[in-house]
Amino acid sequence: MKEQLSDFGAHSLDEQYDIYLCGTQAVHPPLIHLAEQFARDGKAAVGFLQAKLASAQDDATIQDIIMVYAAMSRQGSYDVAADRDVMQTINAGVARIKDDGWRRFSAQKVEEISQSH
Repeated sequence: MKEQLSDFGAHSLDEQYDIYLCGTQAVHPPLIHLAEQFARDGKAAVGFLQAKLASAQDDATIQDIIMVYAAMSRQGSYDVAADRDVMQTINAGVARIKDDGWRRFSAQKVEEISQSH
C-alpha cells in the first residue's frame, strides 16, 4: 500500500484519475484510500475533476469523484464548500445517481463537505 501511495503522486492528473477509478471500480476490495492521495493535489485537481464529474453518467464514477472532493475538504487541501460552481456540479452529479443507496451515500459526502465550511 505504501508503494501504491508513493507511486500515485508521480503520475499526471489524467493517469491518477484512471488509476483511481480502476482501483475503486475494478479492484476488489476497492482501493478507496487512493481518494485521499488524489485529494492532496487540491486546487490543481479541482477543475479537472469538475469537468469529469459534469460529464460522468454512471453512479460509480460520480460517487468516486465526490469521494475525492470530500477528502479534499477533510484534508483542507481545497475549500470545496466555498466554491459555488464546484458545489453546483457536485449536487447535479448526486441528482444523476440512479441507485438510491449510492445517492444517499453521496449526499452524505456532500453534507460532510458543506459542514466543513
